[in-house]
Amino acid sequence: MTFILYDIARHAAKQQLGSLGLEDNELAKITKDMTIGEVLAINMNVAPVFFGMGMHCLGCPASQGETVEEAAWVHGIDPEIVLKELNEYIEAHPEETNENVYL
Repeated sequence: MTFILYDIARHAAKQQLGSLGLEDNELAKITKDMTIGEVLAINMNVAPVFFGMGMHCLGCPASQGETVEEAAWVHGIDPEIVLKELNEYIEAHPEETNENVYL
């Protein structure tokens, strides 16, 4: 089941890539206003970070339009903690970042 959700989330994330609006060679930094879909578009491998915080519905259509902040509050988690963990993962694994994020 997790693999199906992961594939659904990956497909939705690919559709979000064009909306990030980054400068040339700028590595994306996750912000609280980014949607879950945008975060997954940057690096699909952050999915376990979400899963580890109890956010298991990454493939849900509603989650693709939900911001990191909204998702955190819905799950009773401080958004700053979520942002810290996501950004630490992204910074520690730049080789995993989707090449299309470097616009």
